[in-house]
Amino acid sequence: MSHERQRGGNDIDWKYLTDSGLSVKDFIAPSSFSFPNGKKFTMGGLFGAMSFLSIDASDISDRMLADFLNMESSQIVTMHIQSVDQNEAIKTVKHTITELDRSKIEEQKKAVRAGYDMDIIPSDLATFGKDAKALLKELQSQNERMFLLTFLVLNTGRTEQELENNVFQAKSIAQKHNCTLSRILRKSSPEKWSRIQRSERKANM
Repeated sequence: MSHERQRGGNDIDWKYLTDSGLSVKDFIAPSSFSFPNGKKFTMGGLFGAMSFLSIDASDISDRMLADFLNMESSQIVTMHIQSVDQNEAIKTVKHTITELDRSKIEEQKKAVRAGYDMDIIPSDLATFGKDAKALLKELQSQNERMFLLTFLVLNTGRTEQELENNVFQAKSIAQKHNCTLSRILRKSSPEKWSRIQRSERKANM
């Protein structure tokens, strides 16, 4: 977070910096951090909240990132990307297809017992199965790669209401791209401060 954002935009007095024995970090860093509850925190004079993106779409466009960055409010977007070994990626997708086929069989059994047409299965199950098979084909024949992605969004606001408005706007952007933005909640135990989902999705890089 910049000094301008935290301390009201005052310029650094380099002469004072030398005489005081302070470093540039002392001017850039927020004056304080406070965690009053599990949903938000304060840093200096700002309220903040961290959220993670759950990717529900089979494919996403870089337009989503542009929409986040074009928000009028101030936020920080962080992406951690790790490439998955090609053989491990193919193995993972094959396992997913097997699990989806097993779920499809279970749904068909339920339909038969209830007297319904066994070809009628939940739309999400059919869509995921189709997408998984398409992804497997691309991994095997089109030199596509799989990546593990952790997508974090830090929203800020001068007041609690401004923060909530900014978080709501960010959630709306995620929803527009068939994704879910979920607030990271601080737990009572330090080891359970957050639950971050890592989504395995195809990335066009």
